Amino acid sequence: AVSTVSADATTGSNYTEINLGSTTNVAENPDVDVTPSLTLIGKNGNIPGSLTGTISASFGGNTYTANLSSANGNKDVTIFDGAKGVKAADVVSGSTYNIAIRNVGFNFGTANANKKVTITSSNSKVTFVAGKNNKNIQVSNGGKTATATTDVNGTVSGLTLHYFGVTAFDPTYTNDVVFYDTTTGEKATTGTATVYAGSNGQLNTSDVSKAVMGGKFVAVQPTTSNPFNTLQLDTTADDIASQLKAEGISVDANNNFTAPHTFTVTLKATSSLNGKSATLPVTVTVANVPEATEPSVSKTVMHAAYYYDKNGSRVGTDVVPTYSSVNLVSDSSASNGLKTYTINGNSYYKIANEDKYIAAGNVTGTSRTLKHNAYVYKTSKKRANKVTLKKGSSVTTYGSPVKLANGKLYYRIGQTQYVKKANF
Repeated sequence: AVSTVSADATTGSNYTEINLGSTTNVAENPDVDVTPSLTLIGKNGNIPGSLTGTISASFGGNTYTANLSSANGNKDVTIFDGAKGVKAADVVSGSTYNIAIRNVGFNFGTANANKKVTITSSNSKVTFVAGKNNKNIQVSNGGKTATATTDVNGTVSGLTLHYFGVTAFDPTYTNDVVFYDTTTGEKATTGTATVYAGSNGQLNTSDVSKAVMGGKFVAVQPTTSNPFNTLQLDTTADDIASQLKAEGISVDANNNFTAPHTFTVTLKATSSLNGKSATLPVTVTVANVPEATEPSVSKTVMHAAYYYDKNGSRVGTDVVPTYSSVNLVSDSSASNGLKTYTINGNSYYKIANEDKYIAAGNVTGTSRTLKHNAYVYKTSKKRANKVTLKKGSSVTTYGSPVKLANGKLYYRIGQTQYVKKANF
């Protein structure tokens, strides 16, 4: 997981610094992903245009974000219209500009003095240039990669960042981006698509891209002149590969992967008119790959049970009724024949072939020791049998206590068999 740390840029005598907050040693030659997030707003009548934004630096599983200091008046920030510099106040809505941010620096902390770092950007519109007379920073790969060595204070300074193709948003335009399913002509908040794997069970992300972005779904943001103004989707084949990997699906260097029966791809579209965006999760079914089945065994639920997800959160409002049968994932090596899943320190069993779990205590119960001799009841007034359970013996109880007709709490120990909670 990537955490985000707020770290306002501080303007020193030589550079605008992103404090990476590192107090311990970092790996030699860490890869630092530097990504700006800039917003240009076009002028509107007497209201001047503006530039705001942040610069984020990610490495070691953390992301550190600094505000771009005084972008409108910062002498180290220049907005270019072609080769001509323009003031932020004068940018025009709908026009596209290039932005240069000079004297960007990074502070890794003194514990990381004299270490080599490699700086890149996951944003394809960003390139780097070494500052004037800065021999410490070496730029290669067409400006896509910069390498440097931290100084005695653990800092790197004097990097220039170029961000190409930033469109100025129209402050008067407020329409949202909406997805449509072209097969139905209706607005869509979720979608489905079907693909077929090769004879070897493999798919390529390009196959998926064609299925989900081949025209079935479109992103629309109406304008005055075009009520069905269609936007280009942001999602790429590489984005799909990243999403698949996040779902635990292995994708090779050529974007091939072994297809499961279903997976999800999320489409995204962003407006160049006002920066608004929308996403559409699409469930993709691989028609010629069978759905995976899990080994299972039928068990009786001894206490009404809620469904939970893999994170331990309740799923819906449905309840598995007491004494009903469910198919649970089995484990032949377990003494009770069931595979146990530990979620947030609690034990659960999984419903076979579904992403649902129920508390283990509702099925196989919990062993408790009696503090007193106890009778077994079938109702609040009638005993189930003549057996007396002895003090100190262990009894399996199912689920939480239930209240019988007399208002007292009992643990269920079998079908229509109860023992007073006060005896445990």
